[in-house]
Amino acid sequence: MNFSELYNKKIGVIGIGYIGSNLITYLKSLNINTLPITKENIDVIEKEEFDHIINCAGNSGDFRQKLIETVESNVSLNSYILEKAKIKYSYIYLSSTRVYGFSDNDNFIFEENSYNCYDSLNLDYIYDGSKKLAESLLINYSNAVKYKIAILRLSNVYGNFDCLDDTTLIKKIIRYKKESLNNLSVKQNRYSKKDYIHINDVVESITNILLKIKKTDVYNLSYGKSYSIDNISDILNLNIESDETIKPIYSNLSNSKIKKEFSINFKYDFESGLKI
Repeated sequence: MNFSELYNKKIGVIGIGYIGSNLITYLKSLNINTLPITKENIDVIEKEEFDHIINCAGNSGDFRQKLIETVESNVSLNSYILEKAKIKYSYIYLSSTRVYGFSDNDNFIFEENSYNCYDSLNLDYIYDGSKKLAESLLINYSNAVKYKIAILRLSNVYGNFDCLDDTTLIKKIIRYKKESLNNLSVKQNRYSKKDYIHINDVVESITNILLKIKKTDVYNLSYGKSYSIDNISDILNLNIESDETIKPIYSNLSNSKIKKEFSINFKYDFESGLKI
């Protein structure tokens, strides 16, 4: 990739949590300057013009405890950006493959035009539903703006954790392995499957998209292969107690669209990436 095309561009990164901070670090390693944007300086997006803005804000780990903040981050923030931001080329929004829900069929693969119906009164819908609403807002408002919008539906991101806590299952599992803890119990069927993608592949893909985006569209940013608790237990040689009274569910995701349009090849397979 010819990163020099981004050297003189003004790039704003909204949200400097797990993904945002890793993205800024990666861009800096390429000598690409970015402006970190948080709640404290969010008004900069209407005061200054940006070539690209990447929205990494969200409450993916603690949305069940921060309901209002989650809706504001996913919906209100995007409304503000559409109305006020001065953007020249592109706006990248990080959504989630949670918008699909799960399937009870291990052979079903979620593509970008797939949809799923589930209980809107369920607590998890605060996050999943507000992501879906944000996506609809961006797509249906896109004709009113002159820049391109890429909605990236991320699967479960792992790797380069600056701290290991229990906010996500994969962080909890890695913590138990690193600290040699026993008696890890999860409230899942051990054969339920999810897709996991390494953070380094995520930030490199986002940078690739900045260079090559040509239209407004939605993409699955996923590894393209799902793993169960049973698989993870074997990979890490870690005993994980599960609940087989719970029905197994599956999240198998297609990444063919994003790989084809942006010539993306992932560097980290889950088996080796999990052990880094």
